Amino acid sequence: MNTAIAELQKPFVDERQIASSRTIMGLDTQLIDDGTYFIVAADGKLAGCGGWSRRAMYTHPHQIRKGFRKVELMATMAGEPLYRSCGYEPCERVMDDRGGVAVPLLRMRKSL
Repeated sequence: MNTAIAELQKPFVDERQIASSRTIMGLDTQLIDDGTYFIVAADGKLAGCGGWSRRAMYTHPHQIRKGFRKVELMATMAGEPLYRSCGYEPCERVMDDRGGVAVPLLRMRKSL
């Protein structure tokens, strides 16, 4: 996680923003608690990590198939090309300073 943040962000942000990113994009311990955090290896070496939560959303039967005409996510500058290739379009540039130094992020949206 630290290597990905440090190396993949280099073309987009400065060293202070990379350090700040570690706070903003840190490990989501809820994923570990849920047992849905995974480590992927390739040829016996760490290739990546991440996960999703078991938290579920339930919809009342009278409300099904209403809404959800779009999805949004927050992308790092390094992640933007991947999400664009999946059909997401930028809708808002954000500077997140929770780590002490403002880091550029991009809210992206995709119609369903």
